[in-house]
Amino acid sequence: MQRNLILTILGLCLAATAFPQEKETQFAFNNYHRYYNEARQRGDAEKEKSIKAFRASFAQHPYRYHSLDTRLSAQECLAQLTADGIFSGLREQEEQFRKENAFQKPYSNPQAEIGLFVADAFNRIWKVADAYRKGELTEEQALSGKVLKAILHYGGIEAGRPNDGPRFHASCFAIPTAAVNTYFCYLKQMDDAEGGKGGTLLQEACDMLKTIALQAWTQPLRHDETDENVVSISRFRNHVWWVGGNALAYRSLLPVAAMYRSIPMIDLLAEVCQRGISMTSQTTYSDAFWTEGFTADGAGWGHGKQCLIWGYPIDGTSNALKMLNMLKGSPWAKNLGRDNVQALLNFLRGGAWYYYKGWTVARMYIIPQSFPSLMPECWITLSATGWTLSPPKSSGNCCNCSKR
Repeated sequence: MQRNLILTILGLCLAATAFPQEKETQFAFNNYHRYYNEARQRGDAEKEKSIKAFRASFAQHPYRYHSLDTRLSAQECLAQLTADGIFSGLREQEEQFRKENAFQKPYSNPQAEIGLFVADAFNRIWKVADAYRKGELTEEQALSGKVLKAILHYGGIEAGRPNDGPRFHASCFAIPTAAVNTYFCYLKQMDDAEGGKGGTLLQEACDMLKTIALQAWTQPLRHDETDENVVSISRFRNHVWWVGGNALAYRSLLPVAAMYRSIPMIDLLAEVCQRGISMTSQTTYSDAFWTEGFTADGAGWGHGKQCLIWGYPIDGTSNALKMLNMLKGSPWAKNLGRDNVQALLNFLRGGAWYYYKGWTVARMYIIPQSFPSLMPECWITLSATGWTLSPPKSSGNCCNCSKR
């Protein structure tokens, strides 16, 4: 089945792009089969029961639902699909990529555009699947051959993209989120496909959704030893893509773990969530669990040692708490330890200083006053007697605050 599916994908890519990326596609499917098979090797009756409950929950409650970003209705998405699984509204853009040989170019400009293009396509597929979940479309409409072919077509493009080029953000955030939610919208049919039922096209679409969804764990490649085993603590440490908000907030990690029925994945997530609620500092940078997030002085870091009060520090921790809350009542339930509570209270006390007289300074990097040109938004001047808030000189307004 694996070989047949890869040949099918390559055939679709060849027809669509004329530049199949066999090495990358093989890599993606090898990862899928590896982690899916490893999940089958860990048995635990109580945890398997909990995973079944998680799967039923995700089928009713989409994860990161706000990420479903398309102005088209489900009916419009269906109407745009051709018999070979291509959205007519995206065909011209795809042909332009093919004409420019963009699918093979590992450079930022074309790959960023291609990422958005594929995310757009997968959001349209998700829109159709979500309409089926809500009872607005029949199974015959939502699981027609052209919908399943669309999963294979656009999944084939995504799986074949060069791994030595930029795959951030769409390949790890938006596209896997759309894929895993599409899977759960069709949970009954996906269960049938995994049991060898439903026909070859449905089974291949199921495999593709699992391949693309796994990118929440695998992409972008770090090109270090953690690429050899993404289900590891070291994967979620010491890299901007895998700490704070980039680790837990924007990746659909738990739904993919439930999709794979993977006990090892959820074991790991429970540990990462608890250990991520912690602090780092200049002196503990090498030893702290995360090199970004809450800092010992009550503030936070993001994108390296840049002081960031809102955004990544809050996003990473709030989603750690959210996941721990979702795990309550399951074999993975954890209580917050003293260090966890201390980190939370320390940030609440420290972060409160950045809410001043009704001003909510959002996503603000604090740069030394000697480098005001580096400050894209509001900036703070610190002095021995206190601090003042200044808007960008060009606008005369506080460009990212709640007050103007």
